[in-house]
Amino acid sequence: MTIHPCFIGCDIAKHHLDLFDETSGQSLRIANTGAAIASWLSSFDSRT
Repeated sequence: MTIHPCFIGCDIAKHHLDLFDETSGQSLRIANTGAAIASWLSSFDSRT
């Protein structure tokens, strides 16, 4: 099994998270809530 590293930058604020995915070069802002974070994390399942 090959493991590919993934580096994510995260700036945390009270109401949102600013995220940067070094692999894709994409930045994203999501709400700082459990539901929004869970939804964002589930998007990684489709990358494997």
